[in-house]
Amino acid sequence: MRRRAFIAGLLLTPFATLAFAVAKRISILHSGFPNRTPVQVLLEALRGLGYENGNTAVIEVLGAEGDAKRLDALVADLAARKPDVIIALTSPAVLALKQAGVVTPVVFAFVTDPVGLGIVASLARPGGNFTGITYSEATLGGKRLELLLDAVPGTRRVAVIWSRSFSENSAIFNAIRQAAQARGG
Repeated sequence: MRRRAFIAGLLLTPFATLAFAVAKRISILHSGFPNRTPVQVLLEALRGLGYENGNTAVIEVLGAEGDAKRLDALVADLAARKPDVIIALTSPAVLALKQAGVVTPVVFAFVTDPVGLGIVASLARPGGNFTGITYSEATLGGKRLELLLDAVPGTRRVAVIWSRSFSENSAIFNAIRQAAQARGG
């Protein structure tokens, strides 16, 4: 009889775990204005993975509205509360989390050069508690120039408009400059 109770307990454990599971706490941090971006796409993707706000997860979207002091305050609050995961959507947000030494797992997106910025050790093996995707790794700047020149033969001049206010832009610009020099420009 004891053995049956033990086996029944093992079989029911997954159902009990689902019934009494604690909702995951997911914080989404943006250094600017998240509601001016397609953040709903991320929320829909989380929903598709089973993370429904209010049911299986507590999802909060935080925006610093371009204010560095507000960003620092949000990061300090996140470091203290320790959500299950932080999704950081901009380079300033990721850098602020890294500099604050948060121990929560951080998944980032829209970071141009995570290796160059010192966020991860490498793209293949990020190490630590930071990982993510980069849509515009710095070396892609040169590749984009090459694609443009191949698509529009005879192009002799190309203008690059960039801002020095984002440090990762200089890495992209340098990759474009190197690609232009390699093609004799």
